[in-house]
Amino acid sequence: MTGAPTWTERIRLTTDVAAEARRARRALLVLLASLVVAAAGLGIGIATGNVGGWVMLGLGLLSAIVWGVVAASAREASRLTGDDLVDIAVAEEGVVGPGGLRIPWDELAAVELVRIDARHAPARGADRLVAQATNAALQRSGFEGVATSLRLIPKDLEALRARATTRIQRRVIAPAAGSVPGHVRLGLNGRGAEEVAALLAALEEAGARHGLPVVVASG
Repeated sequence: MTGAPTWTERIRLTTDVAAEARRARRALLVLLASLVVAAAGLGIGIATGNVGGWVMLGLGLLSAIVWGVVAASAREASRLTGDDLVDIAVAEEGVVGPGGLRIPWDELAAVELVRIDARHAPARGADRLVAQATNAALQRSGFEGVATSLRLIPKDLEALRARATTRIQRRVIAPAAGSVPGHVRLGLNGRGAEEVAALLAALEEAGARHGLPVVVASG
């Protein structure tokens, strides 16, 4: 943000590139193990026709997909530099998002902290096995079963989009979908409860000062 006035930050959360590099390596190892499980399941299924082999194949492939996404995301995060390291910063003047994207308080209509509990598996059958395997894989990667994110809902999404000049900035801007308005989406998975609580407190304090609704939602 060269040449831009300095903002007075109250709290800042940034990406830990060393931790992300370690996470990428771990995810890659589990990805390879998942592919081995899938291959074994395929062999058992073809050789014996046993349904257990096909279940192994399905779970192995599902786990490989999940860990592949984790590995790719972590690898990309481990290479971030400069303003791209910013996850979110709450300042006296507004919010700073990834890539140094600045959103003054008077440009925001609302802020939502969204929590989705992914720990409740379906009651029975193959869907339950799939859900359990997915949740177990995510928990081992540092995901505690509750997906947490922020939605920063601007008054004018297109004006904000026009200011987003880098790929990182553009990537966090989500269009309206159903009942959810267009917003800036900031993921907080992997953040500890104390970090999230401190962030929420800073947002609520700023919201009270600026007449900005700050709500906690599910789904």
